[in-house]
Amino acid sequence: MDSRFSATSQKILRISHDIAAEMGYNYVGSEHLIAGILREGTTDIASLLEAHGIEYDEFIAKIPENSAPTGKPSINKALPITPRTKVILEISFNEAKKAGSLLIEPEHIFAAIIREGQSVAVKILRDLGFRYVKDEENTEDMTDDAQNNKSFSKERGNL
Repeated sequence: MDSRFSATSQKILRISHDIAAEMGYNYVGSEHLIAGILREGTTDIASLLEAHGIEYDEFIAKIPENSAPTGKPSINKALPITPRTKVILEISFNEAKKAGSLLIEPEHIFAAIIREGQSVAVKILRDLGFRYVKDEENTEDMTDDAQNNKSFSKERGNL
């Protein structure tokens, strides 16, 4: 696995892969990354999402509504990431650099998903009522809030 990812981020990427395979997808999309964060459950971002009513079971139930499964791949087979997910992971590297981190942490992946703004994950978060202002300052505030276990208002703005 890419050495730029923290151990927790690597774990989330593995979980995301497993979720995609279990759900019958032959790729890993942004929606699987958020599901991986929620299933892993120990990160500040998972706590932030859960504090705002975004639960794993509810989130994964929305995935097939927004992106139809592609068939049952082998759980042992390496699934490719979508082009959008590749962009998100590239953005997460930039998020880590801006934060002065040598490693990509889960909050950088989440901030990248939000900053990219057009993914299935963002649509599902919006459908589940998670709202925030999508701009650089507020994305940084959001990840800072998650790191500091502060509440982030669902009413601050629109996704």
